[in-house]
Amino acid sequence: MSRYPLTPHIALREAVRELEPRYSLLWGWRHRVEQWREELRRQLVELLGFPPEPCELGVRELETVDDDTFSRTRIVYDVEYGVSAAAWVCVPHDNETPLPAVVCAHPRGPGKDELVGLVGCTPGADFATTLA
Repeated sequence: MSRYPLTPHIALREAVRELEPRYSLLWGWRHRVEQWREELRRQLVELLGFPPEPCELGVRELETVDDDTFSRTRIVYDVEYGVSAAAWVCVPHDNETPLPAVVCAHPRGPGKDELVGLVGCTPGADFATTLA
């Protein structure tokens, strides 16, 4: 504990240091993936207050664009009844199937379009195209 009064910034930083990344696969869950999945699902249901209703994915391909080294397909899929989400699927041209998948989660703003280099100017944000 500091002998000086904490500013909100310093107090927040100290509080974050005390948080334990309970669900990171890097923190001991790597060899217990099934247990991690069940614990994460239990915690999600507890936070939501109800279990999510399962639904069919209903994937629809909207467009495919070929780039020099990969193809980029825009898809829409159902996350629950009446709610859909859009995503890009990038697949390298020079590949052997099956390929590992990489999920590129994005923040608010340009979002998924910035990850594939369509919009935005944040250096390095188009890492989905680099990985493909």
